[in-house]
Amino acid sequence: MYKIINVTDHAGNIKVEFMESLKENHPEMRGVLLYPLNTATRLCFIWADKSDKMLRTSPVDKYKEVNGVLKIKTQNSIYTLERIS
Repeated sequence: MYKIINVTDHAGNIKVEFMESLKENHPEMRGVLLYPLNTATRLCFIWADKSDKMLRTSPVDKYKEVNGVLKIKTQNSIYTLERIS
C-alpha cells in the first residue's frame, strides 16, 4: 500500500488544486497500485477507501523507488508516493 504525498508539474510546482481535490475526496491519500509499474503503462492507483474509485494518469515516462519513496514521472506530472505497508 502507498500514500500519495505530493503531485507536481515537471518544473517541480505543486499542483495545489489537484492535491486539494484529492485530499477532499480521499483524506487518507492511501491506495494500491493496480499492477506493477511499467514505462508502457499508466499509473493506476486504487483508493483504499469507500469511494470505489481509481486514479489513472497519463503514460509513465520513468519511475524509481528509493527507501520506500516511489517517484513516478508521467507525461503530465510527477507523483511522489510513500510505501506504508
